[in-house]
Amino acid sequence: KLGLLQSGEALTSSDVDRLVVPTDEGIIWKISDFLAMGSSHQALHYARRMLDRGGDAQGLWSILLSWLKNLVLVRAALDAGHSSPKGIAEATGIHPFAVQSLLTYARKVPLQDLYDFLSWCAEMDEHLKTGAQRSTDDAKQELLALIDTFIIKTP
Repeated sequence: KLGLLQSGEALTSSDVDRLVVPTDEGIIWKISDFLAMGSSHQALHYARRMLDRGGDAQGLWSILLSWLKNLVLVRAALDAGHSSPKGIAEATGIHPFAVQSLLTYARKVPLQDLYDFLSWCAEMDEHLKTGAQRSTDDAKQELLALIDTFIIKTP
């Protein structure tokens, strides 16, 4: 795609950004940063852009749940008295870079808000798995709505 786009002209970073679907790692880092900053609008825009460029909705849902799992683990480690990123990484098994990206947010998120959000996410994921929420390759609307709601509801 990139070679055909410019036909001999120099490629720019915006060309690559426009045509290449980011990796799961790239997605989670970017969305994590937006969520931690409280910028749900930017996180929604990034998620939608990624899906419009061929990203998988089920994969994105899984990425968001993984981010939440890591956030809960980092918060639990903080509440258990761990304070350094290295100590939290060792206690949780989360990569130190991921711990570092979640640490400030984990310190400030109200515990009850995190608990309520986690409960909602678990219920929605169960609904996806049991068919109460429908998501097929041909009808992803409910899953897309869940992704949007996840991002908006993130405490």
